[in-house]
Amino acid sequence: MGGKAPHWVRGGAGGREGHPAAPALPLTLSSPLHISHRHSTGRAAGFADGRAAGREHGFAIGAEVGAAAGAAAVWAVLAAAAGGGGGPVPGPRAGRAAGAVLDLAAAVPLADPQDGRLTDALDALRAKLKAAAAAVGPGLAGGAGGGGGGGGGGGRLDF
Repeated sequence: MGGKAPHWVRGGAGGREGHPAAPALPLTLSSPLHISHRHSTGRAAGFADGRAAGREHGFAIGAEVGAAAGAAAVWAVLAAAAGGGGGPVPGPRAGRAAGAVLDLAAAVPLADPQDGRLTDALDALRAKLKAAAAAVGPGLAGGAGGGGGGGGGGGRLDF
């Protein structure tokens, strides 16, 4: 090329009429560092976004497990107090189902979000909770009364 730099390096229009001159590209060692800085900044931003999304999802999972355990604990106490069952109070079958829900809720590995058993444990908990809600009956499991304050479903647990 006769010692002359190409037009994209020297910033000329390259002999093309009507095109503005392109800015000269710096061919220094700082260019890769600039790219590396942009990469690390983007990676840090992505990490922060992922952490925020993970916390939100983790909170939702914990709330689901806690709600299931709380409902099952109430059902177990009501079943134990009822003795033989009958009427709107759950019987011994509902008490056994509630105890199974409590056992499954305690077995969910909440401490390690990367545990492969987490989704299986949640699926088993959801299935057992639906079975326990069916054993308890619609009066207690469905939140009889339905009113509450303005909006939402007022104290209603939807399984």
